[in-house]
Amino acid sequence: MTKKKAEQFPEYTWQQLEGKVVPEVLFAPKTGGDSTSTWPSVHPRIVRYLLRNVAGKLWIDHLTLVAAVLTAHLRDVQTVHLTIRSLHTRFTAIFPSLGLETVDAWKPDLHLPSYLRGEIIPSDSQTTRQLFLKRYTSATKQVCNWLDTLPEAEKQSYRRFVLPLVNPLLIEKESKQKEVKQQQQEHRKAETEAVVPQFAALRAFGGVDFCIHRNAPE
Repeated sequence: MTKKKAEQFPEYTWQQLEGKVVPEVLFAPKTGGDSTSTWPSVHPRIVRYLLRNVAGKLWIDHLTLVAAVLTAHLRDVQTVHLTIRSLHTRFTAIFPSLGLETVDAWKPDLHLPSYLRGEIIPSDSQTTRQLFLKRYTSATKQVCNWLDTLPEAEKQSYRRFVLPLVNPLLIEKESKQKEVKQQQQEHRKAETEAVVPQFAALRAFGGVDFCIHRNAPE
């Protein structure tokens, strides 16, 4: 993101999240909030989104940490923004649908399958569901990798702000189910394409037969 684009959001600073995010996350080590280091700061565009949309939500601390870690890992502004937005908007829909009242109650291995299969929030497209899975999986892996670099005492302190990982077996299972579904759709499409010309031929033959009978001498 260029300096010119950054200047489009001059009024949004990381410090404005004070009082809305716990201090542990705001000043997390090995991120832009760490005053003892020179890690890159979270872009004002991301800060604006957090302030305008996520502040006051159950997951504000968790998503703020995601933004800080992804930025520290040099992910571009658009990637960070899309990740935070995807997680926030889907959580906003998923949590009430499942009756979840705390982030601790969120168990991706238990709750994700029903979402991915369309058993809840049926209005979400398959693309939306898969993008959420992809971004959630990527974000949680990076935050967990960051957590692993911390000393044991800090690791215990920050673990409560880290969203749980998705079991790789679940991802593999859902991917296989998606592949089977696509194969079934392609098979039905191929069958339809094979039958349509036959119907056309039958209709043509029927038309000829009708004309023959119509024009036959009585």
